[in-house]
Amino acid sequence: MAISFGMLVRKIVGVLFLILAGMTVGTAVLQTGFDGSGLQAPPQGADLFRAVREPPSRGDFLAMAAITLAVGAVLSLIGVAFFGFRKWRPTLGWTLAGSAAYGLVALLSFYSILNSPTFLEQMEARTPGSTRGFTQFSIDLVPGLLSGGLILLAGLALLWLEYSRKGRSRGRISRPGPAGIEESSAWSESPGKAATPAGNRPTSVTVISWYILVSCVLALGAGIWGIFDPFTQDLMKKTPIPIPVQYVMMFAGFLVSTLCGIEMLRGRGWARSFWVAWTGVSMVVGLVISPMPEFLISGAVLFLVVAFFLYRPKVSTYFRVAGAKTSGNGS
Repeated sequence: MAISFGMLVRKIVGVLFLILAGMTVGTAVLQTGFDGSGLQAPPQGADLFRAVREPPSRGDFLAMAAITLAVGAVLSLIGVAFFGFRKWRPTLGWTLAGSAAYGLVALLSFYSILNSPTFLEQMEARTPGSTRGFTQFSIDLVPGLLSGGLILLAGLALLWLEYSRKGRSRGRISRPGPAGIEESSAWSESPGKAATPAGNRPTSVTVISWYILVSCVLALGAGIWGIFDPFTQDLMKKTPIPIPVQYVMMFAGFLVSTLCGIEMLRGRGWARSFWVAWTGVSMVVGLVISPMPEFLISGAVLFLVVAFFLYRPKVSTYFRVAGAKTSGNGS
């Protein structure tokens, strides 16, 4: 069914509001782990604001997190309104789950930065005195992980309620079978296996595939920017692999991930297996040779979560049915 121009505009505006909401809620998760009580008060001077301002305490950051979360809630409601309140559960569920994942990854990344001697040494060597604020700043993972985990659970609960309801409603759709016996409609899977009709791509596959494609574009841009960034070049020199070989590997990863993302959208099961294998090996190699392996921990956790969703029974059934359909059409 063709979508009208007005509906398309509504969807685009809704997506933009939901992206802003996800970034805002993720920032709130990050703020819950901040503690600036170790920062020194700014010196007295001509600047009136510097003269009266005190370093933010943990309570200040929690108050900022509450305000940020409230703003994110308003943005989420606006985004849901553009999509339609009939679909509020999956829309809000994916927004909450995505924002929590973003906030947790950001939290772990900041924690890695603050606890990375190599990064601080490189930063201090490049700009003397620039790490003074970093060394006085601290992150407590417990409240950050707790808030992010609760938001993630809330999003997953909404998604479970939505898709379990859809599964029950689909199971009630029936068609007459032989001798008047009713059979479930369009589902021909063996007992005990999740059934997915060919062509009905699970939402998780769509989200993950587009996440891979967007990540590829961002990684390519970061790689090109790193060519002209002295700090990035200094870090790359600390690995045992020559810099030209690192760029070849980076470009190969871009091609492989882009191809796999596109082919997963088309239901190719080999793309799922190849992407998981390639990314898993790349993660292990990165953790071994990287001068700052702690930076890769959050990415490794995110990869394990994505791999878990890619190998859920419903997703495996989709790739199997779609692959069989493709093979049948090609024969």
